[in-house]
Amino acid sequence: MAAPAVSPSAFVVEARRDWQVTAPYLAPHRPDREPWGVHHVKLEGSLATACGESAVAWPVFWGRDFDTTAKGACPRCAHVLRIAHAPERLASA
Repeated sequence: MAAPAVSPSAFVVEARRDWQVTAPYLAPHRPDREPWGVHHVKLEGSLATACGESAVAWPVFWGRDFDTTAKGACPRCAHVLRIAHAPERLASA
């Protein structure tokens, strides 16, 4: 019997210590720290995003969730996260 397929519906990776939201820029003229540009994720301590972009000088947005369906979310990072978290999602179903 085949395992159930992982739904491509909304999937939020909650702010966790291992994955961090990052983007090339901080939003201008905002009092809070908002990402500007495409939102990516990277593993803590990594110099590259999940999709392979160099994130050496990019700001990290601590405590921020990565919504894979949000406007501005990197689709390649979202795909990597869906694959990485598929076993967790299947076990909780």
